[in-house]
Amino acid sequence: MPRWPGIVLALLLPASGLACPPSHESATAASALHAVLEAAGLSEANFEVRESDHVLNARALICDGHRYILINGQFLSGLGWTDGSWNWTKAGIMAREIGRHVMGHVVYRGERHREEISADRYAGHFLYRMGASLEQALAMTAVLPEVLSSSHPRKSERVAAVRVGWGNASDAADSGGARCAP
Repeated sequence: MPRWPGIVLALLLPASGLACPPSHESATAASALHAVLEAAGLSEANFEVRESDHVLNARALICDGHRYILINGQFLSGLGWTDGSWNWTKAGIMAREIGRHVMGHVVYRGERHREEISADRYAGHFLYRMGASLEQALAMTAVLPEVLSSSHPRKSERVAAVRVGWGNASDAADSGGARCAP
């Protein structure tokens, strides 16, 4: 697929038959997203967030040319964004979906396992920036299945990816490197 700086050409369809999200942004979801981004030291998002009961927790998607993260209301309520006492499993899931948009992995391009590992690595880096310990960052992997599937790598590979992302962020901070985006 041809790439130019900041542009990925792809066919933009809703993922897995999900309907396009409601046209109005959820103030609650937007506030939670802002808190997550702020905790990671990031200021802007290249997508909109919508509340949806059609997803289990959170999901990145592109629909009608617009970038979204859909968030289940129950998932959102336990995120810990109102007081900064993060539920690290949920924060990690959010970080993965943010990473999917940042890295252009929202449209399936036949490299699903590699993209899953990349999203896990991004989440580890992102969680470090939010202040998570390695153990807290790894909490998101507790809910992952152990076995390899057609869509997801083995849990052990995904745990290793979170460790690498978290470790890279930690190493950069320890060496006095500039704070960079995950």
